[in-house]
Amino acid sequence: MAEASNEYDHPWKEALERALADFFALLFPDIGAQLDFSVPPRFLDPELSQIAPDAPVGPLHADRLVSVKALSGEERWVYIHIEVQSQKDNAFEERMFGYHARIWDRFRRPITSLAVLGDTQPEWRPDQFYMEQFGCETRFRFPVVKLLDLDVERLLEAAPTNLFTVVVAAHRAAQGTKGNERLRATVNLAKRLYGMGLTTEEVKERLRFLEWVIGLTAEQELSYRSQLEAYEETKMPYVLSFERVGIEKGLEEGLKKGLEQGRQDAALTLCLRQLRRKIGAVSEAQEEALRSLPVERLEALADALLDFSAPEDLDNWLRSNASDPA
Repeated sequence: MAEASNEYDHPWKEALERALADFFALLFPDIGAQLDFSVPPRFLDPELSQIAPDAPVGPLHADRLVSVKALSGEERWVYIHIEVQSQKDNAFEERMFGYHARIWDRFRRPITSLAVLGDTQPEWRPDQFYMEQFGCETRFRFPVVKLLDLDVERLLEAAPTNLFTVVVAAHRAAQGTKGNERLRATVNLAKRLYGMGLTTEEVKERLRFLEWVIGLTAEQELSYRSQLEAYEETKMPYVLSFERVGIEKGLEEGLKKGLEQGRQDAALTLCLRQLRRKIGAVSEAQEEALRSLPVERLEALADALLDFSAPEDLDNWLRSNASDPA
């Protein structure tokens, strides 16, 4: 059985935007205690892409640039660059310094650069960049959290409602398990969500991130879904966030009732699932545009999106196809 591939960049990026306060509370609490999350943060990723157009992209690298209001008397916003690195990179310290310098050059404001190391190499712990020539020295230090150092079991007990507890636990499980062991770890993590005092929507959201980060194979996911459905029946009436359940039920209902709506709902659910895996979050405007498409267009999109790599690809496809005759 082929192993699932894990793409960590999109779920980490979306989780940061959805729950930035949770990120700081779990991983950088001393810094988070100085920030005012009652005011919505400003994510500056377009500026970051202009500042660092040569930034590496791929499933093992994610970064965000955000402006957050400080918890001080004056109206002060601070700039924070967050880098999530899921594989060893010998040029990582240099890249962190380069981003930091470019962001400073763009905004001329103090910058805090933070690194989350999600790799599997215990000895790899970059936390500074240094260079010297003819008595001219540059030393750049940045705070680092190594996910391998975290006690996942303690986090699940101490901070069960924190979204990043699930993200970190899923990340560690994805990198530390394979085959049936990974399937068991996923089922066990999912079951634990039921006893955390979460609302239905919070459970659904965390299940989505759990499934997204771990990335089970198709065969594993069928078993996972079956086990969770059986468990759900014995516990509480939550509606699980299995997009594939929605696909199958939509198809079944469409066939039974002879309704085109069933087919369309199934195709939409499939497209949304694949898009989130390929390009990350789908905006409300994009989702609304997709809902207006006939089933034939959605089926065409399911094929086309395999070549997508950024949200702009979906926008371009919608502009080219949404108004065309089916």
